[in-house]
Amino acid sequence: MRTARTMNQLPKPRRRKAPVEDVLAIEKEARLVARRLRELRESGHKIWDEERKAMRAVEWRDMVVLLRSPSSRVETFAKEFSRAGVPLAAARAGFFSAIEVLDLLNLLRLLDNPLQDIPLAAVLRSPLAGLSVDELAALRIESKCDSKTPFFAAVNQFLHRSASLQTGTASAETARAKLQQFFAQFAKWRSLARQTSLAHCLETVLAGDAL
Repeated sequence: MRTARTMNQLPKPRRRKAPVEDVLAIEKEARLVARRLRELRESGHKIWDEERKAMRAVEWRDMVVLLRSPSSRVETFAKEFSRAGVPLAAARAGFFSAIEVLDLLNLLRLLDNPLQDIPLAAVLRSPLAGLSVDELAALRIESKCDSKTPFFAAVNQFLHRSASLQTGTASAETARAKLQQFFAQFAKWRSLARQTSLAHCLETVLAGDAL
């Protein structure tokens, strides 16, 4: 004979992660960023002024916060920055089209996943690696890979072949030297991004004066 289940015997619905937990995490992140920016300004952190050709104390207008998902975080950041007394202005549409910012955004994509052809080519062409058009062409030719081969695989093949053969055009030789230097730095940046914060990683990149 079956008996009816009581309310206590009914299976309880699985608890879903409360959205408030995400909000609190974003608020904490925003407070930490605001605190760091205040520390930089109040300590008189020195930066290079290209117009003056001299070092000077950092100002609010020199600081930029890059967010992976700005649409879901910008309001929280604005509130926390206001509470901390840190001015925050929404970036204009043209900001993200600035060459230096695009280079950093492409680098962020590579730090997350280096197997992306377009960001990789863009970063190698940028001041972060400094390859010329001729050097990129020599890389592709000397790798002996077909056009269907992912660019990251072609780069690795090129470095492997050029290291073993030690021959090639002048463009191939300079490309190899630049790639070795870049990927040595890239490995450090990627390790840093995993061990610390993304902000600290970007500070390290920018401190290298590549951009």
